Amino acid sequence: MVKISACVIVKNEEKNLPRWLESVKRLAEEIIVVDTGSSDATVSIAEAAGAKVFHFPWIDDFAAAKNFALEQASGDWVIFPDADETFTAEDAPKVREWIRRVHGDRRVIGLLCRCVNLDMSRGGAVRNVILQARIFRRCPDLRYRGAVHEVLEYQGPEAGELRSVTDFCLYHTGYSGDVLPEKLRRDLAILLRQREKNGPQQGDAFYLADCYYGLGDFEKTVEYAREAIASNLCLVGRESRPYALLIQSLVSLGRPLAEIRAAVADAEEAYPTVGDFAVLGGLGAQQAGDYRLAETYFRRGIDKYAQAEEAPARILTADDRENLWGRALAQLGSLARQRGNDAEALDYFVAALRRAPYQGEILTAVGRLLVGLPAVDIVAFLRSVYSLPQDAAFLLSCLLPTSLPEVCLYLDRQAGERLPAFDRYRLAGRSMAAAALAAETAAAFARLGRWLYARDPSLANLAMLLSRTEEKTALSL
Repeated sequence: MVKISACVIVKNEEKNLPRWLESVKRLAEEIIVVDTGSSDATVSIAEAAGAKVFHFPWIDDFAAAKNFALEQASGDWVIFPDADETFTAEDAPKVREWIRRVHGDRRVIGLLCRCVNLDMSRGGAVRNVILQARIFRRCPDLRYRGAVHEVLEYQGPEAGELRSVTDFCLYHTGYSGDVLPEKLRRDLAILLRQREKNGPQQGDAFYLADCYYGLGDFEKTVEYAREAIASNLCLVGRESRPYALLIQSLVSLGRPLAEIRAAVADAEEAYPTVGDFAVLGGLGAQQAGDYRLAETYFRRGIDKYAQAEEAPARILTADDRENLWGRALAQLGSLARQRGNDAEALDYFVAALRRAPYQGEILTAVGRLLVGLPAVDIVAFLRSVYSLPQDAAFLLSCLLPTSLPEVCLYLDRQAGERLPAFDRYRLAGRSMAAAALAAETAAAFARLGRWLYARDPSLANLAMLLSRTEEKTALSL
């Protein structure tokens, strides 16, 4: 038997911790929860689940807290996902099987698996995929280093191997759009304090670039991405990320195409199997009006993604194909549409949707190209890509700007009639009913304005604004 310990450090994680506990219970004989100062129900949730709970005072150092957790563990192997990272029930047996398989080979100190970053604020859309070392032997030669974005460091007397595994994935929700800015500002503050205190440290530049990019400061991103590239730091699973950050920021800043092309060339020389750089270069070329170069870049990026997908075990470096592959296809569709080839554009857009179904701008573009086709055929196509009624609200929001009234009415019914009555009348072609409803609503606003003024003359401006809606509505009708 191989004993597995599951560890986590937490602070106010009552929302995520139950899901984490359910995930690791399938894997571990021992569960270690280190609390760093929660004020919610985190500790009681952990204790109720049978976890061993320890307390560690927060000192602005993630590595220190994680190393404290490791000192409490007693298993042969450790799994150390963050509180917002989980393995699926289907993958849990695969994780245990891999640990059992490599346990006897002392050269293997840990397992690398793909970590899928999901954006729950966009319906679970994939942000990107990186490699993470969350599964490793419990030994004193393996400890975390780094106050922020801590990494495992091995200092054993002999070489150790991190075995890359593609049979299972870890799913991470902590970088969702609604929580990411707060986390980035927190991490940036810690990084800057540590750098001021200790001077530049290995890995600082990369993480500073990552934070600044997420916060939209592209000038700072360029500065620190170049510093990270010059340092020759090799972060397993994120080796190519500094180049991607650099190119993305150059494009966002509207830098000259020659500078973008030079950055793409350097990146492709360093990591020739990664398709991200060509796709990002294509966006820069398209922005600069060089459509022939843009198409060349997009096709090259797509070819590299296809090659990497055919040989995932051979190509270790992670990339952003989950997002950029669909985007490259969509841009090729836009270029085909510019040439007046709507049939070719539709093929590209449909392929893009199948790669990235929750990129709303792609769906809207597809909807505009579907105008004129029978509604039943459009709905059949949507059902081949999406789940209804679960995705109905998302589809409706993306297709409302298009001229597909029958499809939108169908999606509204699937979503539980979320549209206002005015929009439903309009989509159904009942213009008189829509006009009557608009007039009735405007009259109600006018009456409210007069009532407010009678109650409180100081609200005259608001009352006048509400009353004028009746006049504007009459003119529009």
